[in-house]
Amino acid sequence: MALNINLDLDLSAKLVSEKVYRDMISSLLYLTANRSDIIFNVHFCVRFQSAPEESHLTVVERIFIYLVDTKDIGL
Repeated sequence: MALNINLDLDLSAKLVSEKVYRDMISSLLYLTANRSDIIFNVHFCVRFQSAPEESHLTVVERIFIYLVDTKDIGL
């Protein structure tokens, strides 16, 4: 996750579907059993399941991109 991203609750931000966000998070939580390099970032995103915003969804999508790009790295 980039160091300059600030994930806080912002009441003026556009919300996204909770179901989509929770489904993505649950998939990532399943992957943390084998990919210890994403544990911190995934658990950081878990905190925003009740009111996910576009910025939170962007971070989750970046985690998926990281996983696709590093699928050849054995941990």
